[in-house]
Amino acid sequence: MRATIVMAQYGQPQLTIACVQSLRRQHGDERPMIPVDDGSSPADLEQVARACLSNVELVCSPHRGVTAAWNAGAARASGDRLLFLNNDVITAGPWIDRMLQPVSDRRIVIAGVARRRERHVPAAVLERLSTSTFASGWCFAVRRRDFESVGGFRESLRLYFSDTDLQARLLLRHGCGREGIAISEGLPVKHLGHATTSGCPTRRAQWQADRQRFLELWGDTTA
Repeated sequence: MRATIVMAQYGQPQLTIACVQSLRRQHGDERPMIPVDDGSSPADLEQVARACLSNVELVCSPHRGVTAAWNAGAARASGDRLLFLNNDVITAGPWIDRMLQPVSDRRIVIAGVARRRERHVPAAVLERLSTSTFASGWCFAVRRRDFESVGGFRESLRLYFSDTDLQARLLLRHGCGREGIAISEGLPVKHLGHATTSGCPTRRAQWQADRQRFLELWGDTTA
């Protein structure tokens, strides 16, 4: 089972460095990693480049949003599994193999480490989705061919709701709902809780814009 870890980096290099280094301490360098820098300053980019270890390919991209960065990383990946990981995640022990194992089963479309309920869309829109609960977007994995079959992330959702949208489209394509998502709980991996976006002054406006776009994509033009 070959997996490539894809993450987005913008403006907070210390988070990416800590994420990569903690992963390498627990998993060595056998897992290829592709951090995609989404147009950070030259100084921030240099910090990440200096800290990158073996088997880490740093990709530099214009500032187009986290979702576009994920797609850029996925396009460079060589593994048959794609593991999307936020850069504000710390690894305290081995966890990747256990998390990835469920997607060896064709009945499982998405693997994750935590489950979340989508609470920010109207009931009428939720009815168009195959489930109201999803793998938490800060760490989840899919088969690469499935990801490519739906065209990857929709980049019109620049930061928020893009993981919900992707998972919903994958489940619909496979004709399944909640049962197509496998969650491995209790793994030694910790999300620092929106540390990546905490310094973004426009995140509220971006959340609102992305939510509106998500509702339009799923057939609600009145919200």
